Amino acid sequence: ARAAPQGSRTQTQRTKTNMGYIPPHLRNQQGGAAEASSQPRSLESLMSSSGGGGYRGGGGGDRGGGDRGGGGYGDRGGDRGGGGYGDRGGYGGDRGGDRRPMSSGPPRDLSGFQDSGSSRSGGYSDRGGGGFSDRGGGGGGRGFGGGERWIGVDGGENFESDLPNDTQAFRREFGEPASSGIDFGKYADIPVEVELPDGFELPADAQPCKEFAGLKCGRVLGRNLDLAGFAVPTPVQGHSVPMAINGLDVISVAQTGSGKTLAFMLPILYKLLQAGPGGGNFGGGRNTVVAIRALALAPTRELAQQIMEESKKFAFRTGLKICCAYGGSPFGDQMRELERGCDVLVATPGRLDDMITRGRVTLQQVRFLVLDEADRMLDMGFEPQIRNIVDRADMPRREERQTMMFSATFPRTVMRIADSFLNNPVMLKVGRVGGAAATVTQKVIYVDGRDKTQTCVELLKAVSGKTVIFVNTKRSADMLEDDLYQLGCPAASVHGDKDQRERERALGAFKSGSISVIIGTDVLGRGIDVPAVAHVINYDMPTDIEDYTHRIGRTGRAGHQGLATSMINDRDGGIARDLHDMLSKSNQEAPEWLMTMRGSSGKGGGKRSGGGGGGGGSRGGGG
Repeated sequence: ARAAPQGSRTQTQRTKTNMGYIPPHLRNQQGGAAEASSQPRSLESLMSSSGGGGYRGGGGGDRGGGDRGGGGYGDRGGDRGGGGYGDRGGYGGDRGGDRRPMSSGPPRDLSGFQDSGSSRSGGYSDRGGGGFSDRGGGGGGRGFGGGERWIGVDGGENFESDLPNDTQAFRREFGEPASSGIDFGKYADIPVEVELPDGFELPADAQPCKEFAGLKCGRVLGRNLDLAGFAVPTPVQGHSVPMAINGLDVISVAQTGSGKTLAFMLPILYKLLQAGPGGGNFGGGRNTVVAIRALALAPTRELAQQIMEESKKFAFRTGLKICCAYGGSPFGDQMRELERGCDVLVATPGRLDDMITRGRVTLQQVRFLVLDEADRMLDMGFEPQIRNIVDRADMPRREERQTMMFSATFPRTVMRIADSFLNNPVMLKVGRVGGAAATVTQKVIYVDGRDKTQTCVELLKAVSGKTVIFVNTKRSADMLEDDLYQLGCPAASVHGDKDQRERERALGAFKSGSISVIIGTDVLGRGIDVPAVAHVINYDMPTDIEDYTHRIGRTGRAGHQGLATSMINDRDGGIARDLHDMLSKSNQEAPEWLMTMRGSSGKGGGKRSGGGGGGGGSRGGGG
């Protein structure tokens, strides 16, 4: 049954300024970056401009370069290593064989499950030394300051009297909610297609909801949604949450920035609160084994961290503990954090596989499994690790757990994983599968390689707000960072050769506003969730349309309006056909000259980097 509800480097004259951020290798040199003067144009005015398939030379005045720094964004240092970015680990292998077909019966109801009765050394008080201490989702005694009571779904008899203090504490820990600029009206225009298992009828209380009040997630989680500034569910939230609360396995195919974290985490937290305390540790010392109750797998460490940080807001003062495990950070530190208590673990497949192989984490009490950005995990080669985790003997069978899968695309490889891991799932297709969000205005400009840097500067001057710039190589990221600094636009770069501390420092500075421009490779395309990113610039075009979709998905998130500008030339003929099709299907302007590139061999185009030479090389609408 199916229902459809609804080049050469630019030489510049450097003068001394009081700019806050200076790349480390330039800090002991005289001079700085050129001063800038005029005010940037607003995002709205640039997005509303028309003609020629994009901009005519950028125009628009200067950002005031010096203000872009500040905040002490740290030294790049000399340690560029760190073992690369891939958190694959190299453990395990595809166990094959145990690929059970999807069950034919109706989905089972897990709404009232109780944890399996495995013995635990020392009982639940072993989790952190001194009872069920609240770490605020990871931090050592925040919230009620340790020894927090289990408050359940509705918060107990003193719940209402706690609200004023809760609001102040929430603001101290997480800051003010970032809801300004959200276009909630866009949600009503996004189509959602629901595919039910054969012969299955959706229960009344699993029907989609257009308001959070209709999700029936209890007073505690409802309060946290209010505190976090969640006003209206996104389509993926309004459909997924009621189904998941009703115990259904769910596959959600939705665009990036559609609110998927809440869509899977809210039902998990609700069910855990409903079930009461559980989990715990076995053994002790270096032989401690941590039993988790919910597991979310993510492709990158940045995404895993973001899921954890966002989930802390939902779990505020519930007593539930959320932890994160990923490669690139000390194994022992992460294990000690888990040993202090972990109900929900967000992890990359490689690091979790390592923890399990070493006998430090058990999956025997897992009742909820999430595969987030499943297509990306498979693209990165994680299928052997994922299968090694999910097919383990101590992982409850799919009939005994609830599994949710989220993906921006649904290729054959993802279908195969879904057939293996999910139990008779409901499938949601939100918006145009594989397409960009309707909140992103896409612009394409033709720029010769030698003109790219100057054009990039003009775009940065033309649009105010946080900007993410994508390049294709690590070397290009570092070169562009240096060039932009020289031209008065300080930025930070993030890529796989930088160690974890450098990357976290750069992302932290970007999120806090200490810097407004960040440059990265496709690591960044799935690795950040910063509220209200105004502009994404494809300095280098990706080689396939899926990477393009994920890149531009860094803006226009959660109902905010965003702008994505792509510099393209004859080197990019390989993606021109798919790009033209996407622009057309998304009701975006598809320049006529882009049509002439379809099927191009991709030769020519000049050098990749450099500056000077005119004002951006935009062809407008001509050939």
